[in-house]
Amino acid sequence: SEMAKNQSQFCDGFYELKNSRGMSVEFSSYGALIGKICVLDRKGRSIPVTLSLPKVSDYQRQVFYLGAMMGRYAGRIPEGNFTLGGKNYEIIKNNGRHTLHGGDGFDKRYWEMDTFEHEDGRGVRFEIFSSDGDSGFPGNLRVVVFYKLFNESNKLEIRIQAQCDQDTQINLAQHSYFNLNGIHSKIDNHFFTIGSNCHSETDSELMPLGGWVEFSRQMVNERGNFEYSPNNQIWKEIPFEMDHSFLLNRPCEVNARAWSPLSGIELNVKTTQPTLHFYTGNFLPDGEEYFNGCGISKKSGFCFETMRVPNTKEFKDYPTTVLRKDELFDEITSFEFGIVDSYDSFL
Repeated sequence: SEMAKNQSQFCDGFYELKNSRGMSVEFSSYGALIGKICVLDRKGRSIPVTLSLPKVSDYQRQVFYLGAMMGRYAGRIPEGNFTLGGKNYEIIKNNGRHTLHGGDGFDKRYWEMDTFEHEDGRGVRFEIFSSDGDSGFPGNLRVVVFYKLFNESNKLEIRIQAQCDQDTQINLAQHSYFNLNGIHSKIDNHFFTIGSNCHSETDSELMPLGGWVEFSRQMVNERGNFEYSPNNQIWKEIPFEMDHSFLLNRPCEVNARAWSPLSGIELNVKTTQPTLHFYTGNFLPDGEEYFNGCGISKKSGFCFETMRVPNTKEFKDYPTTVLRKDELFDEITSFEFGIVDSYDSFL
């Protein structure tokens, strides 16, 4: 239709979708990535709410996984190996002696791209095929990602499906960095709530050890959920640097929420995934002229990565990351933006 043509276009190598509520989203087949997302702030101005780069070629020369799809395995694999079905698999090591985000990951590859249109919204479909032995992982794996922007609400839905012809290890996640201020700034002024009171126990290298650690009482609100508030006394004593996998163990209307008092923009996250990894951009670069000029520096963005706890050891109290032969991996996450005048935690 004519309207659909007006609402989507290729620009600077990105495919852009817009809806009737002033939201726009850029996509690229490189890394099946989400580029710039813009929404209206409380004054009706269109502002960017993701950390993004101007050209697709810029994404190829960065190492921060900006906006990309993580695969075959989001998170770290200790020592770059695992045992499955009695057989040991050696995976490409790209994080010292460990594997991070799949070794030679899906974030560095071009995906096949197509578009689709539904009654309530339009979207982009990305597909990638990963052959048996890719980065060391077993099985021929096919992954399809559907990004759908709704017409009448500022909601972006992400559906990830995967199937393999052998038992394999898999952990697929979207790695967008958000900053709801809309200007080059730190995220310490944001308010955050996550529908969980505990995180995965890890060692000093962020490797999961099995088991869950409850947050201290001062970090949990009256509903029993994790909460970060910039004016809470405890965060004046502890640096606010999160790189934690939360167990979403509570039936919540919304699994995670963020809000900027500067713009009035809130982000609500709902997911079918069992855990959410909350990362506050601690390893983003300080003092790097190009990226800092794009508003990308330490703690300038946060990630809500809905996924499994990165764990190939099969601890009994963690959701499994094993995908059985011919089983369908099928998970949905939505990011929905709105405006609120004050932070009223409803989780």
